[in-house]
Amino acid sequence: MASSWGLGKRSRSRCRLPGWAVAGLLLPATGLAQVAPPTINYECPSCEGHMRTWPALAEVGLVQVAVNWFGHYILEDSSQAVTLKSWGDNFREGWEFDDNHFSTNQFAHPYSGNINFNAARANGHDYWQSIPFAALGSLIWEYLGEIHRPALNDYISTTVGGVALGELTWQLSNMVLDNTATGSGRFWKEMAGMGINPARGFNRLFFHDWSRIGPNPDTRTPELMRGAMRVGARLVDKGSGIDKGELQPYIGFDFVHGDPFTQPYTKPFDVFLFSAQINAGDAKIIGRLTTYGRLYSKRLDTGPEPRHVLIVTQDYDYVNTFAYRVGGQSVNLGVLSRYQLNPRFRLATSARAQAIILGAVNSEFVDGPKRDYDFGPGMGLALGGLVSHDDEDVARLGYRLQWIHNVNGLAGDHILQEFTADIAIPVSRTLAVGTQVLYYHRHSAYRTEPTVSDDTPQFQAYLRWRLQ
Repeated sequence: MASSWGLGKRSRSRCRLPGWAVAGLLLPATGLAQVAPPTINYECPSCEGHMRTWPALAEVGLVQVAVNWFGHYILEDSSQAVTLKSWGDNFREGWEFDDNHFSTNQFAHPYSGNINFNAARANGHDYWQSIPFAALGSLIWEYLGEIHRPALNDYISTTVGGVALGELTWQLSNMVLDNTATGSGRFWKEMAGMGINPARGFNRLFFHDWSRIGPNPDTRTPELMRGAMRVGARLVDKGSGIDKGELQPYIGFDFVHGDPFTQPYTKPFDVFLFSAQINAGDAKIIGRLTTYGRLYSKRLDTGPEPRHVLIVTQDYDYVNTFAYRVGGQSVNLGVLSRYQLNPRFRLATSARAQAIILGAVNSEFVDGPKRDYDFGPGMGLALGGLVSHDDEDVARLGYRLQWIHNVNGLAGDHILQEFTADIAIPVSRTLAVGTQVLYYHRHSAYRTEPTVSDDTPQFQAYLRWRLQ
């Protein structure tokens, strides 16, 4: 959300959104949506094989109005007291980068974009056809939802991050909802689905899909579906060094949906990974949220068992702790490999190149009262290895390297490195005890300030329950 706080001369300069970017995001709404042949869509039973474009557009507009009214009249937020004059000023003055809190820009905006995206998904549009609705909702809000100039960083994170979170919550709600269920079981499944995906839940209620009996989508149950919950303690560095850190409890969730090796690609996010960590005694209760969904894959070998797969994914990353903050949206291209070491042990490896559309990294040199981070695009590389025993993860190594070039904030570049080592010892079929070491290094080279190097180690011990 845009803010009235100044960011200095650089952030106040006019930031033009390229026309091709707007066109590229908006044209599919009328292009792909019109040529797609009607088919039975069991994800939207009441659609009857047709896309409801006008209801989707109306919902996107109503969401912006509802958020504005709630902020203005309930929260008494003066920044949402919009007028005809503020609208005219926004169109005349153009784009900027805002100075909202990290959690607002990197989590709240993508979450609101997920509502816009799913307003279209819940009305019969597929992944690609729903992207323009996320973009349109963001444009409406930036120009008409607040009195401040539209923020380019909000437009990107709400649209691109909203698509990633939107399709994730769509697929998660797919697994909870059951069109064949009846009675109280059906009611509670619908309530859970609405909690995961409010836009979908509202549409199912409004168009009477809550009680409609029929088949479920063919892709509701993938070839592989596995979840785990971790409960433990972590040594928290609050910015003054790990030696002065505190032990704090945390809860983590990891979920894998689909097998990229054996499951042929059918649609975006038919294979996805979701990981979240809830922290106590840290900057925010949601300390880490990452997800990636498959956009394309192709097998690279011809043997009887698939061993190497080329994969393209859409990623969303959010880390918000006292020690460091980093987040952003990206597209990744990589190769996944899998080796059967013996009948009980398997090794899986991954190597992925990353194109960061817009990242955010914490900085010591603050540009505004709420801003303690820089914005910029970049590139990255991620390497990983996982050893499993009888399909139970026992050892994991990971390394990530990212370069982010600041386009707003203090001029300079960030080099980020993260190393993770995790070992879990199975105690029973569903329980394991484990420990994790995470080491994060940031090297920030600024043009007008001294170079900063920051090292952040982290230690965790946990119990892990296998949920699926």
